[in-house]
Amino acid sequence: MLCRILGSIKDLGMNFLDKILALTLGALIAGLIGLGYSNYWRLRGVKDAFLLLISQKRGTTGKWSVSAFYEKSKSEIRDAVFRLRPFLKRSKAKELDKLWFQYDEIPFNELTSQPEANWMKSFHDKFGGQFRTPWEVVNFYLDEFCKLAK
Repeated sequence: MLCRILGSIKDLGMNFLDKILALTLGALIAGLIGLGYSNYWRLRGVKDAFLLLISQKRGTTGKWSVSAFYEKSKSEIRDAVFRLRPFLKRSKAKELDKLWFQYDEIPFNELTSQPEANWMKSFHDKFGGQFRTPWEVVNFYLDEFCKLAK
């Protein structure tokens, strides 16, 4: 196959150095495309793993109270956030950090199913909107984590 390609290049009137240059350039282009493709799928794999974890956590939201959910899932979400962070662009990584630290500040011992827990007023002042229950706040953060990972 290679001989056939080289023979057809010879028919075009190219000398040996032109052949080497053409082959080297082709190999370089193919290598760069391969690296780009590999990097894309590596990043996609990390993002998919993050989104999968968030989806799994969402699937358990009805099993526990909001405070139990927050307490049990917080460490896994933290690990996933910091596993994803190095693969994001600098601006998205900063957004993810900010979002994580806000989520981390939610006082889990005050998370109850009762509407308008004490800390929710400060949450409304900080972020706007009117969330009726702590579940809506937790779901808001899970949604925002997913948006950053896509």
